[in-house]
Amino acid sequence: MGIALCVGWVAVPSASGSTVSNGLIAFSTHFVLPFGDRGVGAQIFTVSPSGSGPHQLTHVSSHQDAAAPAWSPSGARIVYESDVTGDMQIWAMRADGSHQHLLFRDRGWDDFTPHYSPDGSRIVFARCDSSLFYCRIATISAAGGSLHVLTRGHWVDADPTFSPSGRWIAFDSSRGGYQSAVWVMTAGGQKLQRLTAPGLEAFWPSWSPDGTHIAFTRDCCLPFSQVFVMDSNGTNVLQLTHVPLPHQAGFASYSPDGQKLVLISDLAYPNEDGNDIYTVNASTGQGLTRVTRTQPGTTLSSWGPQR
Repeated sequence: MGIALCVGWVAVPSASGSTVSNGLIAFSTHFVLPFGDRGVGAQIFTVSPSGSGPHQLTHVSSHQDAAAPAWSPSGARIVYESDVTGDMQIWAMRADGSHQHLLFRDRGWDDFTPHYSPDGSRIVFARCDSSLFYCRIATISAAGGSLHVLTRGHWVDADPTFSPSGRWIAFDSSRGGYQSAVWVMTAGGQKLQRLTAPGLEAFWPSWSPDGTHIAFTRDCCLPFSQVFVMDSNGTNVLQLTHVPLPHQAGFASYSPDGQKLVLISDLAYPNEDGNDIYTVNASTGQGLTRVTRTQPGTTLSSWGPQR
């Protein structure tokens, strides 16, 4: 899978709004991340939280990839990464897989792990040098174009996601010389603060829908990862999953109602040679439930709202 202490404080306001019901889970079928394998034929699917009704949305060739899906706030669209035009770029499609289109051409860069802003107007993503020596956080208009680069330097800044208020962006980074840590900054790229201790090697942050917590995975680029959660200011770090060795769990994100997390684990594979989608209670880590059983390469999931 590859892939605490309070080291700073950032006031992140809670989001407010009406309760959202859980809808379909979108997922992709292989790792397609910076420094990862390419050309493995990753595809995007949706499935109900019960595991019923799996549906394939993309049909790229075996030498191309479509991966890292993320739902729009309304659940009407999915944004994702794909290399069907050469470099990995940001694409979007309707929830049923129709109208797949390139949002903008970022020549000479590979773009990864896009997520919508809470109002659906912008998309945040990791913009990586074509040699993959460094990545920067950037945003574009959800209609395409209007590029704004938010971070600088020769670090790997990756896996960004907006807070529910839209005022903050959480991401993981090697900045400071660490293997990986979770950072936050304003949506304009200011007030950078590291939230996790270096020893956690934390990555893949996900905000709770009310903005009070951030889930993350421990041990970036190492085996035996587990899912943790912390307050949005970096305090009260809690390990949620306790998958027994030699297995692992990670890449968790919240359900729209905030009650559960969706994640991947190789728990069902004796030789740790596959992954399935699981759900788990977001507060206690109890009730680990397997969702997928027919796509052993599943990963990088996003839980959409009910439409």
